[in-house]
Amino acid sequence: MGSSTVATSASAPASEPQPLLEHTISTVMTPSRSFLSSVCSSETARGRTVTWEENASSCSICRARIGKRYLNPRHHCRACGRCVCAACSPSTVQLQGASPAKRTCKDCVVKLKAAPGVTIRLEDSGRRLRSLSGTSAASTGSSSP
Repeated sequence: MGSSTVATSASAPASEPQPLLEHTISTVMTPSRSFLSSVCSSETARGRTVTWEENASSCSICRARIGKRYLNPRHHCRACGRCVCAACSPSTVQLQGASPAKRTCKDCVVKLKAAPGVTIRLEDSGRRLRSLSGTSAASTGSSSP
């Protein structure tokens, strides 16, 4: 009565491709993808210039008044382009394709610090998906370390 049937990869012929799964594996395992491009809304990470937020009168993070009139300099985060105060952008980060290190806001720094751990988890997930689907690394166009 309450039974359900779950299709497994064993029920599908081995020669029949699984396009969605293969696309997902390929997307996760492609080594040329920059994690920064998915972490921040950074156009710099994608090889384009960042569209800077208009010169705002307050910080996008803490809402403090910024500008020469308030003796609180206005800065633009080089990763996301937002206007921020000096207190909210104390760090510089080496962005892909940029030299020297660029000023980034606190929000982007937090996201960038999480990037290595997420990248490791994504690579592990890709390997697991590949082993479940029986797809080899050569057919996804990626190389596994």
